[in-house]
Amino acid sequence: MAKSQNGYPANDRSCIVSFDVPGGRLSARRGPVAIFFAWLATEYHQRVEPLVWPGNWGYAERVVRGGTDLSNHASGTAEDFNAPAHPLGVRGTFKGRAATEVRKLADEVAEVCRWGGDYKGRPDEMHWEVVVPEAVLAAWLERRGITSGPAPARAAVAASSPLAGRPCPGITRPGDGMGGQPASDVTRAYQEGLIAAGYLPNTKGSRDGRHGAATAAAIRQLEADRGLTVDAGTGGPQVWQALGGAR
Repeated sequence: MAKSQNGYPANDRSCIVSFDVPGGRLSARRGPVAIFFAWLATEYHQRVEPLVWPGNWGYAERVVRGGTDLSNHASGTAEDFNAPAHPLGVRGTFKGRAATEVRKLADEVAEVCRWGGDYKGRPDEMHWEVVVPEAVLAAWLERRGITSGPAPARAAVAASSPLAGRPCPGITRPGDGMGGQPASDVTRAYQEGLIAAGYLPNTKGSRDGRHGAATAAAIRQLEADRGLTVDAGTGGPQVWQALGGAR
C-alpha cells in the first residue's frame, strides 16, 4: 500500500472523514487524527487568526510539491490553514500577536505535530502535519482531555431539506447551463439541496442553474461524505437521495 512521507497509509478515501470547523469544513484521517485537527483548527481560529475561506485544505492525493514522496495530505494527516496568506517558501508571514500565538501553538503540539514554519529548509507556514503513530497521538489527546470526536460533516442532511418528498428531476452534469446554454432548472434543484446541506454558500450565485466548478466540487464532497462513488461531480438519483430527496 502507498504511504505518505510520515508512514501513514495513503490515497485511501475510505479512511477519510470530513468535519466542521469554524466557518467551513476540513477532511482528515478518521480517528485520533481527525479529532486532533478539529481541535487544532479551532485553537488556531481562536488564538492565532480567524480561518478565512476558501484557503484551508486537508486530504489531497498528491506528492510533496517539488518532490516525489507522497504528501502527508495524501494520508489525511496534514492540514493547511489560511494558505493564501502564508504561501509556500515565504518565512515571516505572521506578524505581531499572530506571530506570538502561532509560535505558542506550534510549541504546544510539537510532541505530535510539526508546523511547517519550523522547517529548516523551505518554510511552509500554512502547514501542520502529524508526525507520530495514531496510538501516540491518541494518548496525547487523552492526557489533555481532548477525547470527543469532531462535529459530523454536513453529510447529515437536515430533515427540513427543500428536496424532501420531491422525486429526482433528472441528471445534472458539469457544464449544464453553461457556455451559452440556458440555465438548467434541474441543476438549480440540486443546488438548492446543496445549499440547505451546507455544501454551497447561501447566495444567489449558488442557485444560478449553472453546473460549474463550485457545484461539481460540492457534489463530489457530498459523495465522499456519504460513501458514494466520487465522480466528476454528476448529480443523479443517489446524490438526490443523499440530499434528502424522494427515492
